[in-house]
Amino acid sequence: MKNYLRKPTLFLILGLIIILVGLPFGIYGLTLSGGASLGGTLILVLVFIVFIFLVIDRVLVHVISLKKLNIIEVMFLFIASTIYLYQNRKIEIELLNKNSEFMIVIENNGKLINNYYDCKLPFNKLIKTNENYIIAKNIPQDINIKGDISWKNSYNFNIYNYEKYPKVVLFAKTSSDMDSLKVLKFIELNLK
Repeated sequence: MKNYLRKPTLFLILGLIIILVGLPFGIYGLTLSGGASLGGTLILVLVFIVFIFLVIDRVLVHVISLKKLNIIEVMFLFIASTIYLYQNRKIEIELLNKNSEFMIVIENNGKLINNYYDCKLPFNKLIKTNENYIIAKNIPQDINIKGDISWKNSYNFNIYNYEKYPKVVLFAKTSSDMDSLKVLKFIELNLK
């Protein structure tokens, strides 16, 4: 066992921590009932993947110098985390109009002008607006709305596809009665 721990690398340290923490949580998760046990399964799958990386790390430590291997592992973790953060980027919309009942996010069809946004590290966008709509080049999967207190962090959410506008996302207060036809009429009246 000492031979395996003799040359510590970044993957070895992180891998052992993940395995030591993940194994008990994964086993506990399996004892839960219903869909909650799926969490335990996912944790154990992650522990297994980390174990495979740990075995590969221990093989490579005998082939590559320790310094080079640590540099490669740091680069790998940096690239993997950058890809993860880029894929999970989001738009944060702050509604400055306190009486706003809805927010429409329109993906640019190539003929519209995108809203100005502030960059939030690492890949998120923050848009502050008085309007009830914004135009974005691409709509990510995650959009956070900061509305008035009357929204109570609760809203209806729907995605529409129109002929002129390929992707439109609607966020509306739960008391609002917006539907697909009203959304399209609003867009056509306000976008000229």
